[in-house]
Amino acid sequence: MPEGDNNLGVDFDELINDRFLLGSPDEVAEQMLTLHRTTGINHLIMSVQWPGMAQSLVLDELHLLAEEVFPKVRQG
Repeated sequence: MPEGDNNLGVDFDELINDRFLLGSPDEVAEQMLTLHRTTGINHLIMSVQWPGMAQSLVLDELHLLAEEVFPKVRQG
């Protein structure tokens, strides 16, 4: 962790604030758009599979991203 960014004793909501995109498809799309507006980014590198996660859940997540999240981001 970068210097000063290694305090894992903070509340969960504060810890995930700028590290993860979590929520409904609408919420995740809005988080992506907020990142774009505040930082100017136009690419994200995302991990959608975590240790122990069932492959079916990963595929469901990819479908949600492709069918619900990314179209909203493109419109945003």
